[in-house]
Amino acid sequence: MSSVNSKMASGAFLMVALRFCIRTLSVVSTLILVRILVPDDFGLVALAMSFLAMLELATAFSFDVPLIQNPSASKSHFDSAWTMNVAMYTVLSVAVVLLAPAVGRFFDEDRLPPVLTVLAIGFWVSGFENIYTVQFRKQLNFKADVILMGSKKLIAFVVTIGLALNLRSYWALVIGTVTSNISGVVLSYIAHQSRPALSVARAREMLQFSKWLMLNNAIAYLRNRSPDIIIGRLFGTQSLGYFTVANELAMLPSTELIAPLNRAVFPGYAKLSGSNQELEASFLNTVGLIALLAVPAGAGLAAVSMPLTTFVLGSQWATSAPLIESLALAGAVTAILANNSSMYYAIGKPHIITVLGVVYVTLLLSLSLILARRVGLQGIADAYLVTAAVFAPFSMAILARIAGFSLRAMLSRIASPVVCGLTMYLLVSSASIASLVGGFPVGVQLLSLVLLGVVTYVGLIALIWLLRGKPDSAERLALEFGRARLRRG
Repeated sequence: MSSVNSKMASGAFLMVALRFCIRTLSVVSTLILVRILVPDDFGLVALAMSFLAMLELATAFSFDVPLIQNPSASKSHFDSAWTMNVAMYTVLSVAVVLLAPAVGRFFDEDRLPPVLTVLAIGFWVSGFENIYTVQFRKQLNFKADVILMGSKKLIAFVVTIGLALNLRSYWALVIGTVTSNISGVVLSYIAHQSRPALSVARAREMLQFSKWLMLNNAIAYLRNRSPDIIIGRLFGTQSLGYFTVANELAMLPSTELIAPLNRAVFPGYAKLSGSNQELEASFLNTVGLIALLAVPAGAGLAAVSMPLTTFVLGSQWATSAPLIESLALAGAVTAILANNSSMYYAIGKPHIITVLGVVYVTLLLSLSLILARRVGLQGIADAYLVTAAVFAPFSMAILARIAGFSLRAMLSRIASPVVCGLTMYLLVSSASIASLVGGFPVGVQLLSLVLLGVVTYVGLIALIWLLRGKPDSAERLALEFGRARLRRG
């Protein structure tokens, strides 16, 4: 294994481990907040954030990607990126404030304008973040990157929970978000000693690369936020609150297990882009590791959605349980594909992401609109699942062709986790129904089902790996990493 691959592997494990700790804090925050606030509070803030994200598309050039992808990026590149961020965020913040009254009238929601105005302040401040923190990822310094994110989350956690206990209102979520924006800027300058300066010397060069990133971010917005607009318009903020909390919990495998992996491997892919053999080996290891982690996490979450909702969120959130089941299964599938974008960026083909994104969003929105009118709120969650299932094989085949990778090798890396994950899901789902009929305490049900799922999945994965002759795979990487950590500990 090359030194770059070695750093990527250790960095990926480190990012997942540290990010898991950060996400645990965020999950605890959500679990506390759902006991204090009501679904309508979450729905109102989600609706405001969806509109803010729509305008944020004008700033969605993701300048960190070309800075990482370009091995000779100079100070003028970093300064130009920071200057363009500041200018764009300033213009967009003013636009949010000016459009806020019209948005409130469109959704017939008087609370939206003041909420949007306060969120716009935080949005504007975030544009001043120190662009030089991108160096952490560029230099594969993943520990510093995660510590920065973790510190920001910790501050937001303390402020949001404190305000929720005192205000018991959606303003706790709003002010918590703004606090996160402000603390992110302050911490970014503490974390890195380099300071950006006003410059547009490399603006045109960076915009040339980033135009595709903006298109891809626009598509990502449609994928992630347009269902919020549909729900808010058709069903109101309370239904949107149910969906928002369900989606946050259901997407944990993709947002918190896989996002840090992608954050870790992209810089490595960029460095290996000149060697197709090493690049393919690194990609296959990463896809295998993603499947090994994300499939059981998503399938397990789906299988225990009902007792999980009752025990953790409370009976007032029962509407979210079937939503969690569909969304968690969809998240497990899309998590496997999440690494594909990093590969396209690394080999300089971001336009492929745009084309594939258009296909995905077209299918998702079409199904969402059809099923929402026929089935209601659950129809949108089901649209995510059907879209993911249909799109996944198509996306993998395209990547194999474009990058020159073996599709058979890609499928072999995910086969065991998918088979074992589905088996676990069916077994635990059946046991969940039986436990509900049996009338056992919900806490006992949940603990028993989780243990059953872990034992089933780990046992099946280990058995298949042994029967296959202990091949060089994600299972081996995970085992070797665990042994190394035990020796150090």
